[in-house]
Order: sequence, then C-alpha cells, then structure tokens
Amino acid sequence: MNLVQQLSGSEYIRYVVKGVPSLKAWFLGGKVFIVLILLCFFIIRKKYKSHLNTVFVIGVFVNLIPTSIQSFQHYFINTFPYIFLLLAYNWEDAYRKRAFLVISVGALLISSLLFLRVIRYKGEYNHQLLIANSLQKCFPKNSTVFVYGKERYLYFLNNYDNPLKEKIGYSYLNNLPPYFLEGLKVISNKPFSDMKELFVLKKQKLYLKL
Repeated sequence: MNLVQQLSGSEYIRYVVKGVPSLKAWFLGGKVFIVLILLCFFIIRKKYKSHLNTVFVIGVFVNLIPTSIQSFQHYFINTFPYIFLLLAYNWEDAYRKRAFLVISVGALLISSLLFLRVIRYKGEYNHQLLIANSLQKCFPKNSTVFVYGKERYLYFLNNYDNPLKEKIGYSYLNNLPPYFLEGLKVISNKPFSDMKELFVLKKQKLYLKL
C-alpha cells in the first residue's frame, strides 16, 4: 500500500498540495519554459502539421500536467526534451540565419534569468548557516526534531533526525494535521496552538515546539 500511495501521489496531494497555483505563480515558475516554447513559434514552418510535431506537442502538454498542481521551476524540465526535438526537427537551412538569431536571443534571455537567480540567492547559504548555528542552542546537532516547512536544509546542516521520515519523508508540507506532531520536537515557519517559543533572526520568524 505504501508503494501504491507513492506511485499514485495520493499522499503528496493530501499533505502537500494547497490548491491550483495562481496564473502569476505558474508564469514565474515556467519563465524558462515560456521562452523556449516561444522559440518554436519563430522557427516552425512547413512541417507544423506533421505527425512527429503532433507527438512532440502532446509530449509537452502531458509533461505540463504536474504544473497544474505545483508550479516549481523544475517541474517544467520534463517538457524541455520535446521542445528541443521540435526545434531540431523543424530546423531548415533556408531559415538558418533567422533561426540562429532567434535561438541566440532565447539563450541570452534564459542565461540572464539564471544569472539573476544566482544573484538573488547568493547570500542564501550564509543565511542558512546562521539560522542553523543559532538553532543549535535549542536543538543541538544530531537531535531528533521535525522541520515543518521550507527550512529542511536544517536536516543536513545540523544533522537532525526526522522522526516522521518513515511516514511522510522529507516532503514540503502544507496540510499536515496537528496530531502528527504530538510528542515531537518541531521547528516550523508557522505557529501551532502549542508552540510557545518564537525564534527571530534577521526578520525571519521560526516557531519552536520544545
């Protein structure tokens, strides 16, 4: 039954999914995908009605299905092989200069997006180290503690043992029932009724259940 639940994604939908992502969140998560798919409209010419193109387009749509539940950027990666096949199959020497220009501009846009992402998160690791070191006053390294939310890096940096790893693993959770946490030490980015300790560092709030 555990295998069936994992393969079907039922536990993921039950405890992780909050609802359909907003259109804004979808576009933010799929910005690289959108740039790539736009390249196809500039390059595809006479073969657009061919059977192979139909197969590639179906592949793109099928692999977009998970993004209707969560719009994380890496969820769009499965569409990339089909987009690259579309670009390669529809390449025509007669449009070589135009296609090269379009792909070059697309590559520049995607590289710029990735570069901006690196700049945005360049201090993230140091911030995580600061949080991890500060939390050791409450939960020393190798403690058994459940990390609820996006601070899962604490499992690695502080070598925390997850008491629920056999039940729910290390998933990002949004809908976890409070009774799951009874009798456990917890670090959370949102408060529960029995969480009395508040940890604040550089405007980041974490709630502790000791």
